[in-house]
Amino acid sequence: MAQDSKTNVLISSGIGMTPILPMAETSYEQGKKTIWIQNFRHLTDNIFEKEVALLCDKIDIITNETSSEGRINAEKLKKWLDFNEPMAFYLCGRPEFTIGMKNALIAAGANESDIYYEVFDAPKMATIFD
Repeated sequence: MAQDSKTNVLISSGIGMTPILPMAETSYEQGKKTIWIQNFRHLTDNIFEKEVALLCDKIDIITNETSSEGRINAEKLKKWLDFNEPMAFYLCGRPEFTIGMKNALIAAGANESDIYYEVFDAPKMATIFD
């Protein structure tokens, strides 16, 4: 994660919050300004609700529920983030979400060189009963 004065912006969707949660904790422990944008189809999909609740007073958490609020796009990102501020972006989620967020961030004004991402998807299981 960025060791400079940039704000760490973490963006996750669904299972992508698994690696982002410890990143949020570490960012806070390092004294970094941290913003975590969480995306869920439904708020009930938050498998780490208790762990995230412990961070609510420590970092800024923005939650988007796709089923009622629609997808995160460049316009939403512009409302939530100050793109005049130096930021490093860390994305994790399914391939479609992660690449979509990268493109939305660039459209909103982020520098591509400040965007780091990991595609996090369940592997396809091969069947042994063909």
